Amino acid sequence: MMEEVIEEGPWLFQGQPVVLQPWEQGMSLRRHKHTRVTVWIRLRHLLMEYWTEDGLSVVASGVGVLLYADRITKSCLRLDFARFIHCEITNKSAHTKCLMTVVYGECDLGRRRGLWSGLCELAEANSEVPWCVLGDFNAIVDTSEACGRAVDVGPSMTDFRDCIRIAALVYLPFTGCPFTWHNCSEGSRSLWKRLDRVLVNDAWLVKWPQASYVCALPVHNVWRHSIYGTKMFGVVTKLKALKSTFRAQRKAKGDLANNVQRSKDFLDLAQSLFAEFNEDILLNLVQWCRTVYCAAVKMEVSMLQQRAKMSWLKHGDQCSQLFFRKVNTRRVRQRIYQITIVAGDSVTEPSQVAEEFVAYYHMLLGGTRVRRRLDLPFLQPVLRCTISQADANELIAEVTDAEIKGALFDISEDSAPGPDGYSSAFFKSAWSEIGGHVCDAVREFFHSGRILKQINSTLLVLIPKMQLPTRVSDFRPIACCNVLYKVITKVLICRLQRVLYMLIDPAQTAFVPGRSISDNVLLAQELLAGYNRARLPARCTIKVDFQKAYDTNDADFLYYWKCREVGLINLCFADDVLVFCAGTSYSVQTISTALAEFAELSGLRANPNKSLIILSRAVREERQAILEIISFPEGTLPIKYLGVPLVDSRLKIADCRGLLEKIDDRLAGWGHLHFSFAGRVQLIKSVLSSLHTYWASVFFLPKAIITEIERRMRQFLWKGAAGRGYAKGAWHRVCAPMREGGLGICQVGHLNQALMLKQIWRILQRDEQSVWKLCPGEFSTAGAVALLRPSSPSVPWQHLLGGKFKIPRHAFVLWLAVLKRLSTLDRPWVNQQPWCVLCDGVHIETHDHLFFKCSYSARCISLLKRSVRFTWLGLGWQRDMLWACRRWRGSHLLNAAARAMLASMVYSIWRERNNRIFLGTAMSAETVTRQAIEEIRRRIVSAELRPSLQLFIVYRVWKIPWLMVGYFFV
Repeated sequence: MMEEVIEEGPWLFQGQPVVLQPWEQGMSLRRHKHTRVTVWIRLRHLLMEYWTEDGLSVVASGVGVLLYADRITKSCLRLDFARFIHCEITNKSAHTKCLMTVVYGECDLGRRRGLWSGLCELAEANSEVPWCVLGDFNAIVDTSEACGRAVDVGPSMTDFRDCIRIAALVYLPFTGCPFTWHNCSEGSRSLWKRLDRVLVNDAWLVKWPQASYVCALPVHNVWRHSIYGTKMFGVVTKLKALKSTFRAQRKAKGDLANNVQRSKDFLDLAQSLFAEFNEDILLNLVQWCRTVYCAAVKMEVSMLQQRAKMSWLKHGDQCSQLFFRKVNTRRVRQRIYQITIVAGDSVTEPSQVAEEFVAYYHMLLGGTRVRRRLDLPFLQPVLRCTISQADANELIAEVTDAEIKGALFDISEDSAPGPDGYSSAFFKSAWSEIGGHVCDAVREFFHSGRILKQINSTLLVLIPKMQLPTRVSDFRPIACCNVLYKVITKVLICRLQRVLYMLIDPAQTAFVPGRSISDNVLLAQELLAGYNRARLPARCTIKVDFQKAYDTNDADFLYYWKCREVGLINLCFADDVLVFCAGTSYSVQTISTALAEFAELSGLRANPNKSLIILSRAVREERQAILEIISFPEGTLPIKYLGVPLVDSRLKIADCRGLLEKIDDRLAGWGHLHFSFAGRVQLIKSVLSSLHTYWASVFFLPKAIITEIERRMRQFLWKGAAGRGYAKGAWHRVCAPMREGGLGICQVGHLNQALMLKQIWRILQRDEQSVWKLCPGEFSTAGAVALLRPSSPSVPWQHLLGGKFKIPRHAFVLWLAVLKRLSTLDRPWVNQQPWCVLCDGVHIETHDHLFFKCSYSARCISLLKRSVRFTWLGLGWQRDMLWACRRWRGSHLLNAAARAMLASMVYSIWRERNNRIFLGTAMSAETVTRQAIEEIRRRIVSAELRPSLQLFIVYRVWKIPWLMVGYFFV
């Protein structure tokens, strides 16, 4: 009742306003002098666009006239607003609800504490509902969120941290600029802070585990300006303006390799201080240095991986040394020292080399060639492929934002940028800010048919075709286009894909969905069958290689008469063509005339150095006449077509020498590199296995070739490229799936059979086949391999080798230890005393003794138990492993950390044992244990995981301070 009386005001007494106050025991009845009164106005059903300071002021001032206002109220120039706006958001289509709170932290510390208490009350009442808190908190949690002059460390940080802890909120990961506020000062007085952030509770992370946000402050500052001109000009101008900001950020980061070394030195110093004084503040310092070090390593590896173009190495160790060697190798290989000109002289002066390249490509790409005028009625009878009017209308329909966004996000982030220097990764990360302008710019091209030269410009990169290129023609030009240009072409490609099968003759089997390039090889193989048999009819095959098919076409020929003004090319040509005909002079003369007429029309001429004519054995009388008609040299089978040899009978061992040489060349290129076993496994899966896959999809490989390929794989795995060492396990065990205790390498023979089954499946699934069809479905090569290979029962310990914190080289050593394949001294072929080098030297070194009955390894386990929460029974290697399989199952992060710690300890003990035997060095059990724990801690900190309750528990168990989780996901 009392609250209703107070809320029903305002109340007047004798014409004067009365301020009511709830009665309390011991309340004084003296008259108070009020100098300032906060007026609260409840606005119901207010639209979201008015939820701003200016909007609320305008709406509130229009609700009515004040009954009374004293002098202080009239002179008040600033209104106080609510510290936060709390609302419930309902997705009616998905039937989900969430809570969102937009906050503004006041500058005054005392008034800001009211915000913290309010958030804690909301958290207590809404702990089970997804809740997001975002806005300007006007506070930081620690000094890492500030950059510049000295920051006061006081109750402001403590209050904010306590609020986050009590409210059970965690940081939502973000990308972009880590600081959101600047004091607009320069020099020593400059100060950056992260005052804006997004916090969520556990229910939010459970509902949307992949959620994140982008802090695009530099992009926003540039993109909010208006540019006079076309849409494309506006985007190009803003991208150019952003370069200065990104250059400054790159300069501020400094030398990445130097940053790694400096952060490692600081981490070592912090760890030594903590080991000496053992204070909590030093533990926080260790965590901060560890986080900085992990971020520096991750940034350096990312940069080196992009430069080395080793996109296949995604699941291996962080091999920065490998990346350095690869980058240096690429630099040396792509450097052009000299060029042999047409006259035969060598040019070594850089300016002359550049002039030679410019002159060559000016002659190749520039100018207009003399050709015969194209007669369209002449081509009309052969243009059989047409599309309906409905399909034509779809092709010219308005380009939507969804198409443009899909085309851009389909571009790989590792793709080389164009002359503007921007990759697709920038556009993806800042899409929420720049997406609308990019869509307008791309759509403008389709409306006008014009494109800015800044977007249309490209970089020509010269890639050597051979190991030792000497001439300009030995380099292959690759055009690096800008992202906007790629988006335009991808939009065109996506639209053409809908009707591509209607426009391209069924004889052309490549680059069309549902068709395979191997069909051309199989058809050519069938047509060449029996070429060495004299009793069959005379036949002839002409292999035509057009000179730079995509580069030397006359532009006027490429333009359709309705596309000339737009500049759209609607024709494309293959540069490797096989023509089959009868082995007669008349047939060859007809083909030669057609090639000459096509050259006059298009400017495309056959390359006599690469073209061939193959005559069957049955061609006798007219052989010389045929060779005089066409100027191509005579060739013999086998010939290379689409990367594989074409033969007249079954594939022989000699025909596959090229495949083996390609594998040998790749292995020879790795001879100077040192890989761990885990790195070799990744190379076999990603590189070596891909070299023979194309061959295996076309031919039944000879068994001798399959044996040779697997022998090279096996030798590289166990002995490396240098060929030292011995096999530690049977090859069939290595090729078994990981769930069966293997490494998951696919055997060549099983893959070959599975790919041949895929060819049979494609034939039986064609609509025109009259044979009995198989049940509908999708053919899976992996499923076929699983059916072909002999299966084994699953092993219970296979999940011990995986997890989110897995370190591949540790997991490989643990795999060998579980199988008891480590080279322990108890092996009968080891020419050395079998005594353990880690303990007192009276016990024989076996797997059971080494893990963990040895006094040294037992000491390591004891230290590990005291350092982190790690349990190990010590009942024997086999019994302990069975216990660990049951105890550490599942995907919980604590179990993943325990599995990684076991692998790290096994690896560290085995490495210490090898160092004592081969290097003569020794470390104490304390040092080995500390290094193993530290490596797992760094792995936990560097793992790209969303903040959650599980991750918080892992940090607590592993004694990692909960500092800035999510900050280094930038």
